[in-house]
Amino acid sequence: ELSTRDLNDSIHLLFYNYDPNCLVLKELIDKINNARRDRLVERIKILKKDFGIKFKKEDLKYLMSLENPTKPIIANYIVKYGYAKTKDDAIKTFLFHKLKTKKLSSEEVIKKLKDEKGFLVFAHPLGGIGEKKRKELDENKTALQLAKDQQANLPSVAGLQMFVDMAQKAVNE
Repeated sequence: ELSTRDLNDSIHLLFYNYDPNCLVLKELIDKINNARRDRLVERIKILKKDFGIKFKKEDLKYLMSLENPTKPIIANYIVKYGYAKTKDDAIKTFLFHKLKTKKLSSEEVIKKLKDEKGFLVFAHPLGGIGEKKRKELDENKTALQLAKDQQANLPSVAGLQMFVDMAQKAVNE
């Protein structure tokens, strides 16, 4: 899953059937992971300053050693320390800040991968844990239509990946 941004929204892209030796993909993953580590440092500072959450030195060292320190991994520590009951609660309550360290643009990632072997899929277009649901962006459209519109804005994306229960709710709207 490639975490990107489009304007002020988080866009997650899945790249399937790719060549594991693809240098373009490896370079993108390195850029994404470096930015994610920078966001980790920023998140840790916010958690301490705004919520008084302090991480043990060995836990910080471990988090910084990860190639891909994601919000769910940080959330597990917030739960471990007793600040939240579940990982989802930790993400929604403590990891919602807009960060200064930006993700790569979805347009940049799509342009770089469009000529490579493989195909891109728009991941959870109805929103992920702790993200604003697409349905909330425009009250006059169904969530499924918003997901289709998002795909239309990213023409090199081959499809949409949705959780069955969320997709069924959207169809029922």
